[in-house]
Amino acid sequence: MLSVSPSAGLTTSLVSQNKRGLSMVARSLERLSTGKRINHAKDDPAGLIAAEQLRGELTDKKAQLKTSRLDQLSLRQHESRLSVVQRSLNDLRGAALESAGSLADELQRQALQQSANATIESLDRFAPRESPRGLYSLAEGGDANLIDGDATLAEQIIDDANESMLQGRAGLAADSRAINYEQQAIQDQVVITTETLSMIEDADFAEESSNLVQGQVLTQASVAALRYAQQSHIDVIGDLLERLDEEM
Repeated sequence: MLSVSPSAGLTTSLVSQNKRGLSMVARSLERLSTGKRINHAKDDPAGLIAAEQLRGELTDKKAQLKTSRLDQLSLRQHESRLSVVQRSLNDLRGAALESAGSLADELQRQALQQSANATIESLDRFAPRESPRGLYSLAEGGDANLIDGDATLAEQIIDDANESMLQGRAGLAADSRAINYEQQAIQDQVVITTETLSMIEDADFAEESSNLVQGQVLTQASVAALRYAQQSHIDVIGDLLERLDEEM
C-alpha cells in the first residue's frame, strides 16, 4: 500500500524540536526579565538551597552590623557626655584657682561659688552617671567650697576627676576602634557573601541573550520544516488524485 503521509519519525522530531525551542525562549525571557538564573526550584535545586543559606547569612550579618552601629552610637553619646564633663571640670578648676588667689575678695568668691554650684547642678542633670561624686565637696557648704573651704582639697578633687575622665575617654576610644574593626570585617563578609550569592543565582545576560536567539531560531526552523512537510503531503495527495482521474 502506498503511504502518502510524511514520516512519523520526522514529524515527531520536528514537534519535539519546536517544543525545545519554545522552552528555551520562555526560560531565557524569564531569566532576562527577572535577572535571576534560578526562578524555580526545578531550575537548580542545589543552587536554590545554597542561595537560601547565603541569604540567611546575609540577614544575620546585616543584623550584626546594625547592632554594632547602635553600640558605636552609644559610645559616641557617652564620649560626648564625658567631653562636656571635662570642659566643666576645667571651668571649675579655673574658678577654684581664682577663688584661692590673693586678689579675690569675699564678693568675688561668692560669685565664683554660685558659678560652681550651677556647673555641678548642670552636670547632675546632663550627665548624672559620668559626673564625679567628689564634686559635691566643691558645692556651697562642702569641705572644698570656693568661699572658705580647703583650696588644696578642691584642686585635688578636680584633678582626680579630670584624670578619671581622661582614662574613661581613652577607654571609649579603644572600644570605638574595636567596633570599627568589627564593622569592617562584617562589611567585608557581606560583600563576599553577596558576590557569592550573585554568582549562584544571577542570570548571565550574554548567555541568556544567546540562548534566546538560539531558541527562536530553533522554533522558527522547526515550524518551517513542519509546514514544508505538510505541504509536501498535500502535493503528494494532489498528484495521486490527478492520476486516479486520468485512469478513470
